[in-house]
Amino acid sequence: MLTQFFGRLRDGHYHRLSTPLAIFLISRSLIWVIGFVARVAFSSRLGDGPWHTHPGQIYLDIWDRWDSAFYRGIARQGYVYLSPDEPGNVVFFPLYPLLTRLAHLLAADWTIAGLLVSHVCLLLALVVLYNLTLLEFGDRATAQRTIFYIAIFPTAFFFSAVYSESTFLLFAVACVYFTRRREWLPAGVCGLLAATARVTGVLLYGYMLLEWASAGGLTWRNFYRRQGWAGVVTRPGLLALLATQLVPLGLLLYMLFLQWRFGNALAFLQGQADWGRGSLYSPLAILWRDFRPLLLDPFVPGWAVNDIWRTGLDALLGVGALLLVPFVWRRLNAAYALYTAVAVLLPLATGTTMSLSRYVLVLFPLFMLLAWWGRHPLVDRALTLAFALLLGILLTVFVNWGFVA
Repeated sequence: MLTQFFGRLRDGHYHRLSTPLAIFLISRSLIWVIGFVARVAFSSRLGDGPWHTHPGQIYLDIWDRWDSAFYRGIARQGYVYLSPDEPGNVVFFPLYPLLTRLAHLLAADWTIAGLLVSHVCLLLALVVLYNLTLLEFGDRATAQRTIFYIAIFPTAFFFSAVYSESTFLLFAVACVYFTRRREWLPAGVCGLLAATARVTGVLLYGYMLLEWASAGGLTWRNFYRRQGWAGVVTRPGLLALLATQLVPLGLLLYMLFLQWRFGNALAFLQGQADWGRGSLYSPLAILWRDFRPLLLDPFVPGWAVNDIWRTGLDALLGVGALLLVPFVWRRLNAAYALYTAVAVLLPLATGTTMSLSRYVLVLFPLFMLLAWWGRHPLVDRALTLAFALLLGILLTVFVNWGFVA
């Protein structure tokens, strides 16, 4: 795999590495500068917030907010769980804290260790996503727009924070990339790692199964006709199916750890109630509930992004993502579309749109589609302007202890 990649670089395909590196450096530099300026400009008016890991170093402190404390706590001291009523931090999956703990061997500071993991994973994720888009579209401009759009998406600053977004994106994209290249074992390993980074990583199991069936010539039509099985019951087909089983193993391993450590394999689910996620609801009803106030009474008093605008933005992005799913199906394939749709509907079904703008951030098939549409200059300029404007606003809110997602 790596030999093939570096072989392409020797053949003059340096853009496979140089383009993602350039977009990474430019986008992260701008985000760090804007975040620093936004904190300095508003800190006297907005107060200090609940905590500061680096009160004298704003350029570091601004990236340690909200859920960052949980990730740092897990990396430093492990998991805490007392009961379903006091779930502690078990709702946060282990891969990112584990990598942060390993990075702490290089960086003595826990925040710096977390930022190191976030940025290394982001750079690698952009490289893999660029190459995946090249594989799907065969067009360098589309691949460049894909990683550019995701790097300036309104919530893309989470890639630079002590959060797990970069880690999950890397292994989710890598799983899909290797699957599309029919390299099933590395795809299964990456899917396993994605499922230990976030619960929605297990959805890659469905993606791989659909691709496995497609690779063997098994379709819905010939499945019901009891035909098309010859291509999937071969030795390579069965080995590919076996590799696919690694994806749910990631979730199972975390559940086994919770059972061993706390006697409750489902502790991560029971803890969701403390985060505003409860019984199953209709996803469409939840979207309408949270989007309606933005239509009826959007101009209420409050600083920057108040609850109405925040939940309205989450709902708007959720609606937008679902509306794009049929186009993902048509331009890419059914596996991409179903993965995207379920990744949006699953958190909605828990009764809230909270953090949906952060969950949409890692749905890379949407950015591949938008990049394809971005070949039209007007679409490209509109997306760039809208993303950059909202990114600046939400980043300003985040660094000043406003809750975004």
